[in-house]
Amino acid sequence: RMVNMETIGQRIRRLRLERGIKRQAELAAPCRMTQSTLSDIESKNQEFSATTLMLLSKELDVSIEEIMYGTKGEILGQSELIRFPEKHKQRIAV
Repeated sequence: RMVNMETIGQRIRRLRLERGIKRQAELAAPCRMTQSTLSDIESKNQEFSATTLMLLSKELDVSIEEIMYGTKGEILGQSELIRFPEKHKQRIAV
């Protein structure tokens, strides 16, 4: 199996751009952070909270597993085990 050498910050940037979100501020605001903080996460691999990870997962519409490991359910066999259920998405809505 190939090892994904992409950092978490690089994955977040790639996922953001793949979704057509060109400006960091467009993703940062609903994730309750500044554009500067998102920039640091993407470029310097700055640490961030579990809450931020959940918000990024929700806004990018990917599993936490995909952000953390670059996989789509390969580790557990089912990405839904880590993906947000709809009822939890509503609780953290901005």
